Amino acid sequence: MFTIVFGVGDSPLALRTIEYLVPPERSEAGVFSLVIEYDPLRESPGRLLRSTANFIDAFANLDAAFAAAIDPNIETSIALLGIEQGSIRAWLASLIRSFDDEALKDLDWKKLIGAYLVRAKYRTLEWLEDDSASKRIIDLQAVIVEEAKKTDALLIPAYHQPSRALLLEGLRRAQLAKDGLMEADKIIFDAGPDKLELNPSKRLDLSQISDVEIQSTEKHKLHRASLKVKKPDMLGHSQWQLKFHERTVPSAIEDRGWLSRFQSREITLRPGDALICDGELTRYFDRSGTPVSEKVEVTKVHGVEYQAPPQDDMF
Repeated sequence: MFTIVFGVGDSPLALRTIEYLVPPERSEAGVFSLVIEYDPLRESPGRLLRSTANFIDAFANLDAAFAAAIDPNIETSIALLGIEQGSIRAWLASLIRSFDDEALKDLDWKKLIGAYLVRAKYRTLEWLEDDSASKRIIDLQAVIVEEAKKTDALLIPAYHQPSRALLLEGLRRAQLAKDGLMEADKIIFDAGPDKLELNPSKRLDLSQISDVEIQSTEKHKLHRASLKVKKPDMLGHSQWQLKFHERTVPSAIEDRGWLSRFQSREITLRPGDALICDGELTRYFDRSGTPVSEKVEVTKVHGVEYQAPPQDDMF
């Protein structure tokens, strides 16, 4: 088990927690955790650390968008509070400060906003994982404003829509964080009474969000590129997932001859094996310049680069 725990606090709390490695109390406003369960005997922890770093980046972008819904002058950051051995539990905190306290009511605003940031992250991940409806950024913005209003933190209740660009960047990074994970891994966002299990294999193509307008594209030719297989399409009913520079990219195999040999099991693959191929990478950007999607089209498969089997499979 690999557990990352986040919380809300001020700098002295963060420094004390780092020094003594004492976990924050669950009652502490804003405390939440990210749990990644995996098989430690077969998998390198390096990929988990990369995924964790990307989740932290995603949460930092999302927190910035969420805080601005209450007051654009509030700034947030994610800080490491401490690390426990055994389950490899890293304690983190969102540090919050405001340059305009007069806009806030006379109350413990850090505690209120800290709890709000956790709830907003939970609602955003829930929205991201939900398959039941078509997705629009404006609907997610409305959800965040609804959570911001529940804080009742402002003297004048003028809450703002969070930035589309920051939300999209946070969503993109949350997708990127899954790239180091495998289908057998388990991810849980634990916000105390609220827990949400995330599907490590699920990807949302941000360009398919109905109100995201694609403004520009970039195309890059691939020649004998080595693309690791994250998830093959065994039956020809969906897209492949290939890894390009450690990012998982939805991919289409247009080499029908090679594809036929693979689907007839003449060619075998395991996750981690790489296709040596030609093709094209296309990246899509919205009007703010935020990258929202990318895809690979493989036109020619030259061969397969097989990874070495796990040590315990060699005997």
